[in-house]
Amino acid sequence: MPIRVQMADEVRRDFEAIQNLRVNARDGAVPLSSIASLGVESGPSQIDRYDRRRYVTVSADLGGVPIGTASTAAKALPSVKTMPSSVKFQSSGEIERMSELMSGFGMALVSALLLILCVLVVLFKDFLQPVTILSAIPLAAGGALVALLVAGSELDVPSRLC
Repeated sequence: MPIRVQMADEVRRDFEAIQNLRVNARDGAVPLSSIASLGVESGPSQIDRYDRRRYVTVSADLGGVPIGTASTAAKALPSVKTMPSSVKFQSSGEIERMSELMSGFGMALVSALLLILCVLVVLFKDFLQPVTILSAIPLAAGGALVALLVAGSELDVPSRLC
């Protein structure tokens, strides 16, 4: 675990003075250079945070590839699969908006079906006939998916509305 020490500016510029700093060890104070390797390295110039967590943005030009396909391909990368538990893959931007849109669309669809069922039950004063009418919806959805496959189109929001 790194230990941070702040010193005066003139001492921080003297690399040899830093190496000779005395650190408490089991057998008494020893020079820092005997227990640590010291070197000059660069660090981030700015630390970005999202939801109180550090993050790094990796962006890519999709080149005509659909967002869903690109997201699936990114999550299937070996480096993403073998990330440590402290590192999380967080989608943002268009992918985040797409997932919010799809969850909202699904909620609206379920709500619409339940409301249609309620209206039909009130109109027919029966429960069996509205259920029979609404049982055609899965068949219609299957036909729409076959039509999308035949046309070579994608399952996007406009095709879900038709």
